[in-house]
Amino acid sequence: MIKGVRDHQNNWVEEIEDIAGVATEYFENIFKSGSCDRMEECLSAVQHKVTLEMQEVLSREYSAEEVKNGIIPNGANKSTGTRWYECSFLSEILACDNVLVAYETLHSMHCKKSGKKGFLALKLDISKAYDRIEWNFLRNIMLRLGFPKQGDPLSPYLFLLCAEGFTALLDRAKEEGRLHGVSICWRAPTISHLLFADDSLLFCQANQDDVRCISDALQLFAAASGQCINFEKSSFFFSNNMKDEVREQIKRELRVKEVERFESYLGLPTLVGRVKYQTFSFLKDRVWKKIQSWKGKLLSRVVKEVLIKVVAQSIPTYTMGVFLLPVKLCNEFNAMYVRFWWGQVGDEKKIYWKSWSALSKPKKEGGMGFRDLRNFNLAMLAKQG
Repeated sequence: MIKGVRDHQNNWVEEIEDIAGVATEYFENIFKSGSCDRMEECLSAVQHKVTLEMQEVLSREYSAEEVKNGIIPNGANKSTGTRWYECSFLSEILACDNVLVAYETLHSMHCKKSGKKGFLALKLDISKAYDRIEWNFLRNIMLRLGFPKQGDPLSPYLFLLCAEGFTALLDRAKEEGRLHGVSICWRAPTISHLLFADDSLLFCQANQDDVRCISDALQLFAAASGQCINFEKSSFFFSNNMKDEVREQIKRELRVKEVERFESYLGLPTLVGRVKYQTFSFLKDRVWKKIQSWKGKLLSRVVKEVLIKVVAQSIPTYTMGVFLLPVKLCNEFNAMYVRFWWGQVGDEKKIYWKSWSALSKPKKEGGMGFRDLRNFNLAMLAKQG
């Protein structure tokens, strides 16, 4: 039972009618349609991308084989078809590529101690990103890109299409020389923005012109699409060669808080120090809590095998695709898995009838087919090469 809530003026209300009024006003503000001001100005930067061949593929009837492959994919890492509009489903691009690029770029900024040019990274927080898209903007950007009239109007992929409007504004600014991204070394490509769903990371040179260019692009995109940038929850990070007076000027321009480092990007650390074990110890805590929730239950060997393979060993998989975890941490993972397998609770002693290295062998060789996490980590990183 809700006893009371605070309204938009921070007043505490407890009457049923007042609570209902606060809730109604809140959702009306989220879902009300805007005027889509400056929409044509924003869409003028969007280029036609959907070819006639793509339109034919998108418009044709689905076959029974396509539906079957979509429900039961042939491989865990394979694309389910050519109709997906998302980098994670393209064969030549991995989902963790954004994390790698962000990490290397932020690391280079952190290590930059000298030089006349400073750099800035801006992490945006978009309020209710999936709820504030204007349908008129969505329809017009799809037409501008060249999409035929088809598809699920509630698909989350439509948000990615709307983000193309913001991407186009930034790309045009780069082409016109008004925006300069960050380059980690000589002759390396410049990075100006990394967008993954509603996670947005922008890079530019730390000067008034670049900052004003990004600010103008944000205002234009927000007015055209209905998106609302939450500047109170957004943050930015400077390279270490910035002068204090320049920092203050940019802080006044952006009206966003400065941080020494971003805590994370897409769920992974953005800066890793010399003590890698402490940086990734959160993974050990997650595995331990998960295993603790299973202890005390009467579980068969088959159930334990599934829980270890499908749940416990999958927790560090995403991180292993980007970072090489310390050997000590991998060994501690294995120790937790083997204790759970043989039924050890707390500090009590159990007989381990087989070592973890034996259990990690394939079943045809007498093992259980559990992953050797160190080798698995190396294999995941080799996939990046």
